[in-house]
Amino acid sequence: MSQATRQRRHREISPTTRAGTGAIAGVVATTVFTIAHHLFINPIWWAFPFMALAGAACGAALTWCYVSVVSTGSGRSWTLFVGLFTVMFGLLAAVSMMIYEPIITMEEVVNSTGGNPIPISESLGLMIPFTIAWAALMALSYRAGWRGFTTTLAATTVLMLFLGINVSTAGLVEIPTTGWKLVAEFFGYIAALGASFGITYHLIEVHRAPTTRTLRRYGN
Repeated sequence: MSQATRQRRHREISPTTRAGTGAIAGVVATTVFTIAHHLFINPIWWAFPFMALAGAACGAALTWCYVSVVSTGSGRSWTLFVGLFTVMFGLLAAVSMMIYEPIITMEEVVNSTGGNPIPISESLGLMIPFTIAWAALMALSYRAGWRGFTTTLAATTVLMLFLGINVSTAGLVEIPTTGWKLVAEFFGYIAALGASFGITYHLIEVHRAPTTRTLRRYGN
């Protein structure tokens, strides 16, 4: 399939349809994450309804952004796009560890019942400028202009609200030598979340797309 055909196919499917596919992929990824959490840490099925809604919102926002800023859709461009947003969380954690001093121990975080015990206000000073800077960097990288920046900013904001809050507080947690295993596991879960989301979306889109033979039949 030629690049021109790929670009036409990428644009002819509406952003709303793509966002719907992204929402489905987000729920699938959330399910994978919840199962992994159940097997290796502890059951969190009580939070699954909210997490599924968050996954759907993140998936829809990310795919809408992809259609808006990427000119030619392909498996490679999609993998790169999702990979960049996955890396974003690693960079956010690294910056948090560089600028913050610990105010709580890892043991207190692990034993907390009811979510992250660190107030959101503690990390807003990092999240807000980081979100704007990342959106600008992505828009510049894809040469998406102001419209692309706005779309990327909206998608990044959604991801930060549902996923980035816990990551942004990494520097506020005192991590002992043995605690780095938990940190590695945490980012392993984020990577698994991104991979399962990306693969699910790609499989749905491949199933929807016409074959090369069909395109040739209609003169494309």
